[in-house]
Amino acid sequence: METFVTRIETANEWLNGIVWGAPAMILILGAGLLLSVLTRFPQFTHFGHALKNTIGRAFQKNTAARGSIFPFKAMCTALAASIGTGNIAGVSGAITIGGFHSTFGGPLPALIVAVCLSMLALSTILSWGLYGVRCWEFLAGPRVTKNFLAVFVVFVVIGSSIKLSLAWAIADTLNGLMAIPNLIALMLLSPVVARLTREYFSAHRKL
Repeated sequence: METFVTRIETANEWLNGIVWGAPAMILILGAGLLLSVLTRFPQFTHFGHALKNTIGRAFQKNTAARGSIFPFKAMCTALAASIGTGNIAGVSGAITIGGFHSTFGGPLPALIVAVCLSMLALSTILSWGLYGVRCWEFLAGPRVTKNFLAVFVVFVVIGSSIKLSLAWAIADTLNGLMAIPNLIALMLLSPVVARLTREYFSAHRKL
């Protein structure tokens, strides 16, 4: 079993090096450069427009349409999304356990936190399972739902049984594998993005 896990670790390290190595960098830089050229470098030519419609509108409450959020709230949400939450949850859990121990003592505080974290993990598993089901339904129709869920459950068991370091390493690799087709699709759709960008700024100049 240990030899099998070692082989998985070795294979994952090799694949991780490819995914997060030159191919990913070429796709990221290539997609950014291609879109910049096709849209005529709006990050420079329309820099003032971007500032006006981001920072300049951040505190204008009357610009929020019904059912949407104010620009300032949208900016705060975008900033919050750029911060990793795993470390926050981990540190908070450790601090909570330490606080419970110093106040109450005994094994009960650790048990309470463990139960709470287990509930969080369960809700996360269920939500990501739902996301996967919806994606596969879109790609292949509802007939694949049961097959996906069966595979999903198997990998949940595997993921909860292997070493934590290996689980995180595999997660990094899979995230990279998801990014690559997205970048390829972005490059293929770049003519559409360029057309819509030109239409947007053309309509803006007429206002």
